[in-house]
Amino acid sequence: MERLIEIAQFILQQDALDNGYKIDISEVKLFKVVKQDVDGDGQEEICFAAGITDVWDTTTCCLLDFQNEKEHVIELVPIAHGFRDLQILDINSDGIPEIVSLWQARSGASLSLYIFQWDGNTLNPLFPKREFHQGFMEMKDLDADNIDQRATFKGTR
Repeated sequence: MERLIEIAQFILQQDALDNGYKIDISEVKLFKVVKQDVDGDGQEEICFAAGITDVWDTTTCCLLDFQNEKEHVIELVPIAHGFRDLQILDINSDGIPEIVSLWQARSGASLSLYIFQWDGNTLNPLFPKREFHQGFMEMKDLDADNIDQRATFKGTR
């Protein structure tokens, strides 16, 4: 777990330096850690979210994959705010796990949802980068295949 904090400290410190603000990286804490084989190679990968609890916009979400005795860090959500959840689910029942991360945005009325698949080489986003109101997301069987899909609704102006 110490290695995960070191990775988050490096990412967050780099962002602070790039954007001209200061943070105390000793305050970085792990929010959630999920271990599961997401790329089908027989080895567990580690997905984690970490940040500084009293600094709203200083959080990162990463995937740590060990391949050929080398460590690969993939930033899922490089720098964001309002971490809510991180799960590994097979949301479409295709036998391939998806990495699902939910984030609270702005004043808390909006959410951002990230869904990825990792095949060991490429990170594939499966959901558009879009914020939506918290009340406009639900799980429902939209196509009558007995599998719930995640639905989000976006209003127009």
